[in-house]
Amino acid sequence: MNAGYKATELVDKYLIIISDTNPLDKYLKAAKQCAIICVDEMLDCNSTSVDSEDEFEFWKEVKLEINKL
Repeated sequence: MNAGYKATELVDKYLIIISDTNPLDKYLKAAKQCAIICVDEMLDCNSTSVDSEDEFEFWKEVKLEINKL
C-alpha cells in the first residue's frame, strides 16, 4: 500500500461519517481534518519506537498526501 492510497482511504472513511452532519461544501475539509488527526496520532505513537522508522516515514507521507487531496 502506498501513502497516496492510504491518505485517500482515510479521508473517504471520515467523509462518509461527516456527510450526514455538515453542509456539502464542508465535507471534504472536515474529512481531511479528521484523517490528519488520525495520522498525527500514528506519528505520535511511532515516534517513541526505535524500530518503526519506516512506518513513521510512511505516516508522514500519508499526511502530505491528505493535504494534497
